[in-house]
Amino acid sequence: MCGIFGIIAAPGHLSDTHTLQKGTRLLSHRGPDGEGFFQDGQVALGHRRLAIIDLSEKGRQPMQAFGRTITYNGELYNYREIRASLEAAGQSFHSQSDTEVILGAYAQWGAACLDRFRGMWAFAIYEPERRQLFCARDPFGIKPFYYTIVEDHFYFASEIKAFRAIPAWEAKVNFHVAVDFLNSATQHHRAESLYKGVWQLMPGQWLCYDLEKGTFNCSNYLQLRTNQTLNIPSFEQAAKGLEAALRQSVRLHLRSDVSIGTSLSGGLDSSAIMALAQQEQDGTFSPEAFSYCPGIEGYDESTYIDLLIERYQLHSHKIRTGLTELDRWHDRLIQVQDGPLAAANCIANYMIYQEAKRKNLKVMLCGQGADELLGGYGTFYMPFLKELAKRNPLAAAKESLYLMYRYPKGISGLAQRLLPKTNYHQFFKYKEILPKQVTQDTTEAAPFKQHSLHNLQHRPLPALLHYEDRNSMAHGIEARIPFLDPELVQFCLGLPATYKIRKGVRKAILRKALAHQLPQPILQRYDKMGFVTPQDLWIEQSPEVVLQRITVCIDRNPEWLEPTLVKWVRHVLQKKQRQHYPFLWRLMSFGRWVRTL
Repeated sequence: MCGIFGIIAAPGHLSDTHTLQKGTRLLSHRGPDGEGFFQDGQVALGHRRLAIIDLSEKGRQPMQAFGRTITYNGELYNYREIRASLEAAGQSFHSQSDTEVILGAYAQWGAACLDRFRGMWAFAIYEPERRQLFCARDPFGIKPFYYTIVEDHFYFASEIKAFRAIPAWEAKVNFHVAVDFLNSATQHHRAESLYKGVWQLMPGQWLCYDLEKGTFNCSNYLQLRTNQTLNIPSFEQAAKGLEAALRQSVRLHLRSDVSIGTSLSGGLDSSAIMALAQQEQDGTFSPEAFSYCPGIEGYDESTYIDLLIERYQLHSHKIRTGLTELDRWHDRLIQVQDGPLAAANCIANYMIYQEAKRKNLKVMLCGQGADELLGGYGTFYMPFLKELAKRNPLAAAKESLYLMYRYPKGISGLAQRLLPKTNYHQFFKYKEILPKQVTQDTTEAAPFKQHSLHNLQHRPLPALLHYEDRNSMAHGIEARIPFLDPELVQFCLGLPATYKIRKGVRKAILRKALAHQLPQPILQRYDKMGFVTPQDLWIEQSPEVVLQRITVCIDRNPEWLEPTLVKWVRHVLQKKQRQHYPFLWRLMSFGRWVRTL
């Protein structure tokens, strides 16, 4: 829910109300239900409201309570339980909103309140008595928080586009982050952004700004336990535990004062969320299901979607797009995302929320996070077999045979991962702009858990969450992600790898947990299509357009892109080398984004 914008002027200066209002209104799409402003000397807070819980005027922001003022974007799903604890401690409340509960929790426990929250959030709390601003972002970065410093003034916002309201701010490319994106499609995984001089508060971090000194510090509050394995006697009992944990998360995510729909791909993850939501709903869950179905063989999952529609009596909305629409919507999505697109599937995701908006939905459930937690990607096989071979070589050999049986096409892919990856650094000038190494907190973690953490914290989840947030909020819709509940995540990290990949089957424990909830063809579906679009087909249909756009991109960035790249791109297009198409797409998208700066 909502969009936030704020200013802390340099010591001895007053915040600018004109910039506050302009920056906040650049986020009006995130909060179509109203706006609010607060100013106290150096501090100015703005808010655009998307009303989900407590639709009354008492839920308006910025909100003042307990001697503090907050501007907040997100949802606290366990706010009722926390409120009950605070009331037992003597606190009283004047609204039914989760916003006021956050203020009460912070007044009671300080920064330690974050450890009690289950939800998604990015907020800033102004404390006039202590002369400080306390900001925090949720554990997995579902909700965004950007900041920049211009002429010693500190600004923060839900989206980078709001900084365009700052008179002295300039949009410039952060080149080594750009190379990171172009070379490996890695995005939104580090504090630095693609815009020079703009940072993000990282997932599981808080920031405290001292108004007197004009300084701030950041600290991590999330501590995922990666060196512990749950003491569960059997696979069957673990599956029951997973079902219970996921069911509880879905139940919490259904708390709302407006109706809730779902995105449905036909894959295991979104199907699981939809099935449990249908069973756990208390009147908030709507049978409206939205799916991307391009009608092209190899890219369409309608067969599986239709099974769920029939079983759960859903109202299906299938979004069908032609190849030309991938190009026609590209520039619009660059504006929405404040940056280039790593792949065309972002466009299809946007269209799903566009259709949901037409049906007047304000909240949608989606299935992000399960692959990262439960070994859903093919990249998990190598760390899994490596870890298993150390303990039981015979078991690793058996698993390899199961893998050959379940995924005959996956064997060639596994072999490819053993070969050196294509490195596009040859096309980038100057060593100083090459990406810096990203450190990973994998202390004492086994290889499989290391890979899971990398997927959660660096790639691909941060980029997927970024796309999901911008696409949904562009239409005034809140996307909720039940798989990323802190307690559920910790439960999944505590499961042994052999429960996640079993007899060659990925996400084996999730299939077992949902055995009675989903149709057998979905449970026994071993291919992983992902949320794909016919991007390759479009590139092969439009080679001259691709070449022309990449040539323009190179011409406009001669200081760091090698001109030899044009010859190489022409060769790739002539030979139809599809393994390089994602890189071509990123080059095109990057070139189109740079034009908007």
